Amino acid sequence: MIKILHVIHGLNLGGAENFIFNLLSAINHTKYRFDFAIQEPNIKHKQFKELIESTGGKIYVIPDFTKNPIGQYKQLKHLISCGYSYVHIHMNAFINPIPAIAAAASNCKVIIHSHSTQNGRGGLLGKLIHKLNKQLFLKDNFIRLSCSKAASMWMFGNKDSQNISNAVDTNKYIYNESIRNRLRSKHNLSNEYVIGQVGRLIPLKNQAFSIRLLANIIRLHPDINAKLMLVGDGSDKEKLISLARSLKISDNIIFTGNVHNANEYYSVFDSFIMTSLFEGLTYAAIEAQTAGLKSIMSDTISKEVNITDSVDFLSLAKPELWVEQLYLNSLKYDRNIISQKVIGSAFDLNVMVKSMENIYCKSNNLN
Repeated sequence: MIKILHVIHGLNLGGAENFIFNLLSAINHTKYRFDFAIQEPNIKHKQFKELIESTGGKIYVIPDFTKNPIGQYKQLKHLISCGYSYVHIHMNAFINPIPAIAAAASNCKVIIHSHSTQNGRGGLLGKLIHKLNKQLFLKDNFIRLSCSKAASMWMFGNKDSQNISNAVDTNKYIYNESIRNRLRSKHNLSNEYVIGQVGRLIPLKNQAFSIRLLANIIRLHPDINAKLMLVGDGSDKEKLISLARSLKISDNIIFTGNVHNANEYYSVFDSFIMTSLFEGLTYAAIEAQTAGLKSIMSDTISKEVNITDSVDFLSLAKPELWVEQLYLNSLKYDRNIISQKVIGSAFDLNVMVKSMENIYCKSNNLN
């Protein structure tokens, strides 16, 4: 059996976690075992925890880097010495070098996996730390993986890396009319034009822009009876609710909170938006296309997500263009044509799993 230790900050509902969750759900559990070293003891992704335990994996909580870096190094070094073939380190930015330092001192192979194009926290200082750490601690013999070309450049510069797409289980996201009807009934919806957005309610995801956008759509195109459905939860929720009230459109916005059947909500939507300030190659963009949705995304997002020619990239500085494109997307279109382009592509989970198995089965050191 090939044992892999995944090092990640926590088991939450983010993109990196979704990548590992999807991979673990489909990989051969008799051949591969995934263990986890995490800093955040509060596991929010309960299904992930259950999946890990059901497949024989272990979860180890290590000391927080900011509070006890030496303790984290010692515990990671001890864990890594317990017979792992690979240490797979998942990063948005190279802020914490301890996992790479501990893994570099071992005999196992080391994977650095870039999941974003920016540091989500730390501002300018975080960028400087990221730049310094990757120069000091990113060894040439590490295996380099990234979710997109932009994520590769952010983490590895001009060094080669292997692109591993943020793939989805296409069977879970294909449009399903019975699911659509059931969930629409649950949320008291009938023939409304539902604009959907999936993600944490945090400043990065920029849902405030979406709410202001909805107000403009209601004002300019009242005939389409538009509603905004925000799937997810986060620190910005109360601010967003207050904004909706101030714009007098609270009745047109549905906050679902965190749900464990987010895949089903794509069938509820009629159009999809992503207003993030920045992203890596985000899962939600692929999930929406798998569900056959036309999408609008901010032009800060990698164009690599447009795998079906159904995505429009627009500037956040020009909300009027978003309004008009959303109106065009309210017109009837064939969702099946869009979703079929995802099946069998690099974004299909079955294809991605084979790529990862090839990496775990042999040394793919990229120099």
